[in-house]
Amino acid sequence: MKKSIRSAALVIALIGAMAAAIAGPKEDIKADMLAGRWAQADERLVDVLEKHPDNALPHYWRAQVLEKMGRLAEAKQELDEAARRDPSEKFAGNKQQLAAMRERLQVATAASDQKAEQESATVAKASIPVQAQVAAPTPSTPAPAEEAATSSFNLQEFKLYVLIGAIVVMVVYIIFALRSKPAPVAEISSGGSPGESPVRARWKRKLEEHVQLLDQALKFSDGQPDLDQAIKLANYDQINSLKGLLNSRIAGLEQDQFEGLDAILMRAKDLAADITRQERPSEVRRREEEAAAARQHEVQMEAMRARTAQAAQQPVYVQNYSAQSQGPDLFTTAAVMGAGAMLASSAGADDRRRREEEEEERARRRRREEEDEARARRRREEEEDRARRERESENSRSSYSGSYSGGGLDLGGSDSGGGSSSVDVGGSDSGSSGGDSGGGSDSWS
Repeated sequence: MKKSIRSAALVIALIGAMAAAIAGPKEDIKADMLAGRWAQADERLVDVLEKHPDNALPHYWRAQVLEKMGRLAEAKQELDEAARRDPSEKFAGNKQQLAAMRERLQVATAASDQKAEQESATVAKASIPVQAQVAAPTPSTPAPAEEAATSSFNLQEFKLYVLIGAIVVMVVYIIFALRSKPAPVAEISSGGSPGESPVRARWKRKLEEHVQLLDQALKFSDGQPDLDQAIKLANYDQINSLKGLLNSRIAGLEQDQFEGLDAILMRAKDLAADITRQERPSEVRRREEEAAAARQHEVQMEAMRARTAQAAQQPVYVQNYSAQSQGPDLFTTAAVMGAGAMLASSAGADDRRRREEEEEERARRRRREEEDEARARRRREEEEDRARRERESENSRSSYSGSYSGGGLDLGGSDSGGGSSSVDVGGSDSGSSGGDSGGGSDSWS
C-alpha cells in the first residue's frame, strides 16, 4: 500500500514537471518579453498568429516586440491590425501606454517616410554605379534573428528530449515497483494471517494440530466398548485439561510466549498415545537419543583404542654411536624404558576411563528405567483410584434412588399469580472575427 502511494505521488510530481516543461505558448512569450528575448518572442508570436489570426492580443504584443527590435513600420502595422481586430482596445492593459506607443510609431514612421523620399531623390540624381552599390544594402538585423531562431529551436528540442527521458524513467520505475511488491499471501499460505510473524504462525499451527490429535484420542476412547466408564471419564478429564492448556498457549502467542511449548506438545503426544494404546513418542525419542549416544561413545572408544595400539606398535630407535663401545649407553636405555612406561600408563588410563564411562552409562539407564516404572505405577494407581471413586459414586447414587419412595406428582391446578514594467502584457485575450463590427472570440493560451 505504501509503495502504491509513493508511485502515485511520483506520477503526480512527474505530470507537474511535464506541465511546467511544456507550459502554454502564452506564458513562454510573456516570459521572453519580460526577459528581453525579442527575437525568440517574435518567433513564438508568428506561430501563434498563424493559428489565431483574428486575436488582437498577439498582434498588440508583436507590435511591442517589433518596436523594441527597431522594426517600426512593421510594429505600426501590427498595432493597426490589433485595433482593427478589437476596436474597443481591450487587448491593452494600459491605455496611456497604448496611446504613447501609437504616437511614437506615427512620428517615427512619418520621419522614416520623409527620409525615404529624400533618399529616393538623391538616388535618382546619383550615377548608375552608385545606384548599384546602394540598391542592395546588407541588413544588420536578420543575422541575430536567425541566430535567435536557431537558439529557440535548440531549446525546444532539448525540452522535448528531457520530457521523453522523464516519461521513460517513470514507466521503468512503475514496472519495477509493481514487480518488487511483496505478495501478502506468503504468510497466509504458511498457516498465519496477514501481518503475523512466521514463527508465531508455525507454533500456532502445531498447537492446533495437537488439539485435533487430542480430539481424535477422545473419540477413540469413547468408541471402546470394553473400556471401563471410569477410565473413559478419566481420559476425558485429562484431555480437556491439556486442551485448555494448549488453547491458553495459543492465546499467549500474541505476546510471543514460546517458552516450554515443546514440552507441552510432547505431553499431548504421550497422552494421545496412552489412550490409543500406542508407544509414547517420548520413549521413542529417549531410546533414539540413547542409541545415538551409545554409537558416539563406541566411536570415541574405538578411536582411542586405535591410537593406543598404534602408539604401542611404534618401533624404538636406538642409535649406536660407536662399534667399539664397551657397553650400553645408559641415557639411551633410560629413554627407552621411560617411553615404554609412558605408553603403558596411557593405555591403562584410557582403559580405566572407558570402563568408568560404561559404568556411568549403565547407571543412567537403570535410573531412567526406574523413573519410568515409577511414573507408570503412579499413573496406574491414579487411574485405579479414580475408577474406584467413580464406582463408589455410582453405587451411592443407585442406592439413594432405590431407597427413596414418595407419593405421586400433582400436575393440576391453575396458573395464576400476582509590481511596474516597460512592456504591457496585460489586456483581455479576445478579438473580433472581422472588421470594426466586433463580435466572436478567438482565445489562446
